[in-house]
Amino acid sequence: MNQDCISLNNCPVLSLFNSLWKRWSIYILFHILKSNKWFNELKKAIPKITSKVLSQRLLELEQEWFISKNILSNSPFRVEYSSTQKTKNLKKILEKLN
Repeated sequence: MNQDCISLNNCPVLSLFNSLWKRWSIYILFHILKSNKWFNELKKAIPKITSKVLSQRLLELEQEWFISKNILSNSPFRVEYSSTQKTKNLKKILEKLN
């Protein structure tokens, strides 16, 4: 067993669960795994989420390398979110949670 996990500090498994179990994170990942999404597409797909919370979760998922953010143009400002290899590796697990 990994020594870091014994103390629960810097445990990769605990880090994974802390990221994914925040409200809405799994819903966001499900939609992005299906296909790349714009912010507004995610907002429409998950109507109960607020724009503020969606922005926060997207930023957190990006910082944890679950998704990548691609800025496609400056005018109008367009950002596309896509799944990373890390998320694709978790796909089977996420599908079982559905």
